[in-house]
Amino acid sequence: MKFRKAEFWAATIFLVIAVYLFIDGAQRNMSHTGPNSFIGHMEARFAEKGLAYDHLLNSLYPQIAICLVAYLAFIFLNNYVIPRYYPQKDYNRIGLLTLGAFVLTLTVFSLAFYYQDMLYESNLSYYFVRNAPVVAGLFCAYFLYAFIKKIIEFYLFNPEKQKSLFSRILRDTLLVLAVWFLVLAWIMGTNSMRTLGPVWIGIFPYAYALYQISLYRFIPRYENSREKPAPAIARAVLFAALLFLPFMLILASMGSHPGYLFISWLFSTAAAIGIAYIVYQQNKERILELVFLKKELGRVNSGLQFLRSQINPHFLFNALNTLYGTSLQENAAKTGEGIQKLGDMMRFMLHENHQDTISLAREIEYLEDYIHLQKLRLAQSESIRIETNIHDDLCFGHSIAPMLLIPFVENAFKHGISLRKSSWIKIALKCDNQRLYFDIYNSIHRKNEDDPERQNKGIGLENVRQRLMLIYQGKHELVIRENESEYFVHLTIELK
Repeated sequence: MKFRKAEFWAATIFLVIAVYLFIDGAQRNMSHTGPNSFIGHMEARFAEKGLAYDHLLNSLYPQIAICLVAYLAFIFLNNYVIPRYYPQKDYNRIGLLTLGAFVLTLTVFSLAFYYQDMLYESNLSYYFVRNAPVVAGLFCAYFLYAFIKKIIEFYLFNPEKQKSLFSRILRDTLLVLAVWFLVLAWIMGTNSMRTLGPVWIGIFPYAYALYQISLYRFIPRYENSREKPAPAIARAVLFAALLFLPFMLILASMGSHPGYLFISWLFSTAAAIGIAYIVYQQNKERILELVFLKKELGRVNSGLQFLRSQINPHFLFNALNTLYGTSLQENAAKTGEGIQKLGDMMRFMLHENHQDTISLAREIEYLEDYIHLQKLRLAQSESIRIETNIHDDLCFGHSIAPMLLIPFVENAFKHGISLRKSSWIKIALKCDNQRLYFDIYNSIHRKNEDDPERQNKGIGLENVRQRLMLIYQGKHELVIRENESEYFVHLTIELK
């Protein structure tokens, strides 16, 4: 839609400029009268045929009419017919409306040229026959333009195609063409066509075409085949000579000397192939680096997904054990509260745990729900003391990788709580504008020698160590200290 608006305004600007130039030329012609002026000359020629010459009717109005009808036909097809009926594949209506626009355009063209050239031919049907191929060519040129525009839109504005090789070549070529036309306009405006024209019209397009073909065809083929340099160079020189033929004809028509043509071809060929080889080697190094980084990223992502998949079952079993302990107390209110907390936590696991980052506030909320469930389970044990000191005022607005904090809390409840001995857990969390500070200090109750769980160290802490190294490498500090009766964890993370 935005592209069509840009086309509309570009076409309108061209129309306004053309009309202004025609009116300005007409005013200059009308300001100079007399037998030696343009108007005087035309009046004399028309008088010989017994006709009266009117500069507005026979010159200005036909020129404006031709520009105006071409402009209206373009707007009609480009902004109404194609956008409305092409998506529906209604080719019958497109053809019918195009035919109507063609007939109207041909009629205006014929009338315009009839009034312009009536000195030579007074038969109106003659102009219909003469202008039919011209108008047909304009319409064919428009549909060719529409086709090229669709290709450009498909490759330059389609996210799936933007990184393709053809898209890259097309993008570079369009940029070069834009610069080429601007420089050509400057050359024509400064009357430098005789000196700079041959180089810009003949040599530069040839060199750019040879550069693109060498960069994406000849050099990669030579690198991959490992063939000897001599045959590859001979083949490239032969192709360059054939490619130069149409440009040589253009230069010859501009009066270029054969010696100049040969020297120009030699230097432009060497420059194009040389620059293409340098660019290819630079691109090759970047591509190899990107391939390596892509492999490393895939390895890291797969590792993170594996670690997360290990965390989830461990957590769910702990939560179910908590609810089981609460249900044994036959307290429906606590059971309902526990189930509600578990539902909130499971929603977190299903919808947010697999994201790369989540809000830090949501991670803390999940942590508090887990602690609350554990407090419900242990509420009847007077020998167990659980203290939480969570200040999350400055944590809002930051993000964190999910499930980084909970393994430490799980570990504290797993190894730090005994229903027969005095136990305690202290959890502290706070933030400043740059970092998260997380501390856990808990008692330890070693398993008996014959306890099958004694050798089961669990996977939660090892997982979180690996995730911290992968995600926050150089941006975190993890300190763990323990003895026979106490366990201490201090974690600092630079916040995003």
